Amino acid sequence: MDHWGANSWNFPSRVKEMAALKASIPSKPSTFSEKVRFRMAYDRKPILKTFADKYHVRDFVKTQVGERYLATVLDVAQQAKDIKWELLPTNFVCKTNHGSGGMVGVWDGVELEAELPQDHSRLGWTRWWVNPLNFDADTCVSMMNYWLKENYAYRRGTYPEWAYSSIDRRIYIEELLLHADGRIASPIYFYVFSGTTKFILITDRDKDTSRMVSFSDEDWNPLDVGNPDFDGHKPIIPFPERPQNFEELRHVAEKLSHGLDFARVDLYNIDGRIVFSEITNYPAGGGSPWQPAKFEMQLGQYWRQSV
Repeated sequence: MDHWGANSWNFPSRVKEMAALKASIPSKPSTFSEKVRFRMAYDRKPILKTFADKYHVRDFVKTQVGERYLATVLDVAQQAKDIKWELLPTNFVCKTNHGSGGMVGVWDGVELEAELPQDHSRLGWTRWWVNPLNFDADTCVSMMNYWLKENYAYRRGTYPEWAYSSIDRRIYIEELLLHADGRIASPIYFYVFSGTTKFILITDRDKDTSRMVSFSDEDWNPLDVGNPDFDGHKPIIPFPERPQNFEELRHVAEKLSHGLDFARVDLYNIDGRIVFSEITNYPAGGGSPWQPAKFEMQLGQYWRQSV
């Protein structure tokens, strides 16, 4: 039972939230964010559930583009207590598969002062980083157990995200992805409409794991756009050079979104090694429109919804 009090989609509070979601969508959605919310309210394609499951989507990726694009899984279990912590390497990432966030990263580049929280009221669906010397497996198990009980589809203060509503939950451990210079790898977001990339969001991280973001068109030319979700994040200066393997990156993103009206495909590019991150169904839950408004409208025009 999750914190809304029931697992049924038809629980009265959820029906009310769904009604609010539908009321927020114009009869003819035109902007990108309106179309995200339209998908949340009406699109029930089974493939969206496949994408929402952060562990089982690996089978889809393997079939579509090959296993070489997948990060190495070090362990997986239905319960966190069954993870073989003593067999893990120094650096690793511990994740849940049924939401966005719900992660503990263990990295020897993190300052020793960082600690995992004892108070679960602080958790949310966040990502926590800790140094291996300060990692406590019991605390991590407790955090994972908290997230396993939560249903990401029904978070208070947000619209329901249907694709997350009935995922077979897992804890899994992945290799920590690092660049040769020791930096944490950050994904590149490909916004793919009907099989064609139209927009790219580039992310990177400082040595202290602070996020940096820049934006480009489909050919890696910088764009002057913004989004409330990234307010406060520093731009990447200078603007990053177009990767030597850019065509492969774009090809992988478009292959993974083949047959869909829209998908955001997130890929790591680690010194030339391409690694799948995730396929995102509902960017920002449709609650963060792009700026300027004409760009938000332009992205919406690219999206020819098939629902």
